[in-house]
Amino acid sequence: MAAMSHGVPLIVDVSKRDLGVVIEWGRQKMAAGAYECAVQHFSAALDLKPGLMHALVSRGFCFLTLGDADKAQRDFAEVITKDAGFNRNIYVLIALCLKRTGDYRKAIRYLTRCISQFSTFRPALIARGELSLKVHDYDKARLDFRQVLNSSPNDLVARRGLADALRGTGNFREALRQYARAAEDARQLLQAREGTQRMGSVNALTSFGSGDGSSFGGSSPSASPTCRKALNTTEENPTQDNNDGEYNDGDDEEQTILKYPSVPDVAAEGIATEDLSSGLGGAMLRNSLGPDADPSQVRAFIADILMRQALLLRLIGDLEAAGESILEALHLDVHDGLALFWYGKVLLEQNRHREAPGFFHAAIQQHEETRPYSHALLGALHMTWSEADPQTALRHLREAARLVPSSQPIRATLWICQGMAALRQTPRDPVSALQHLDRALAALSVPV
Repeated sequence: MAAMSHGVPLIVDVSKRDLGVVIEWGRQKMAAGAYECAVQHFSAALDLKPGLMHALVSRGFCFLTLGDADKAQRDFAEVITKDAGFNRNIYVLIALCLKRTGDYRKAIRYLTRCISQFSTFRPALIARGELSLKVHDYDKARLDFRQVLNSSPNDLVARRGLADALRGTGNFREALRQYARAAEDARQLLQAREGTQRMGSVNALTSFGSGDGSSFGGSSPSASPTCRKALNTTEENPTQDNNDGEYNDGDDEEQTILKYPSVPDVAAEGIATEDLSSGLGGAMLRNSLGPDADPSQVRAFIADILMRQALLLRLIGDLEAAGESILEALHLDVHDGLALFWYGKVLLEQNRHREAPGFFHAAIQQHEETRPYSHALLGALHMTWSEADPQTALRHLREAARLVPSSQPIRATLWICQGMAALRQTPRDPVSALQHLDRALAALSVPV
């Protein structure tokens, strides 16, 4: 006779079920990626033995994978309450839950509890460093990333985090040096994984430009001169002062989370893509960018580093080096919409206005978040060229205003261009032009 509990078909009634069998069913389902079914099995196990920590950890992991951070957090919190030292990975997982709900401070407190017990636990240090960046506590972030790098100088995520923290403290020169080091280490890793395969396609890039494409001819996937200089600087590298100790990768008594065959798939399948790109999701997994990392992961990491480096170079006014860094990111992924957008911006800032539109058009196709701003910049360009095209300009600006109706700068630009268009039309319409310009002036005026 079959009974039903939590939607799971059972062979015997609840009082006679074998706890070990139910747990094993849950693990098999989790390994197969059937997380909803696994949750039912682990819930059945908890009916048999309330508070069973292995079942709580496993069910919490399934909830987190399914996107239910609140339920996952409750399971993980119950485990920590029962035995604070049961499994160090629980602290990283509950921090991930709290990160998703925006409670960064509480996540940091849990990670601090973890580090107080497991002082060299690299994932917790990296996760706390990443969250400290979120709350702009750059000095604490820097200390966490340095601690990781002292024992694991090739940790790419920690190297990137250190660069971010240094940027936050205003130490731009050292931040650039750390970005360059991270990019170089990642290139070597990619080369080891792929041999000497050329990264990206130069020819594909030239199709975006409206000029002769000469700006791409000398580009190759290597560090810009500014970054090569930073990489080779003789300034002391503070992260290499102490490399005597080795990172202890684990307590042998840990029998859960990281042993599940489904866990390595978290990075690939996206338990939280947004968390992985910022480092916290990657901190859940051992060696997420180690010697056996998937080349696509390494390539994405390099592109991310190059964009951070480029935006810092742009901030300090080195537009040429910023453009080189963005181009290298585009060699890795010619369809990277964010890189396409920023390269167009850098071209504008270098007064290379004729080369920029192709990149903005490509960004419109590839990157939703920057789409309205690409339209707005195209509109302004078409309106200010000597052979102005008011109709095309207004079409782009109206689309930008439609996509982001709350943007005052976009609306003000639209009104200014409408005023200019009214003066260019035949017959001229100065009354309409003044009305549009008055609206723009009112929007841009700052109340005293």
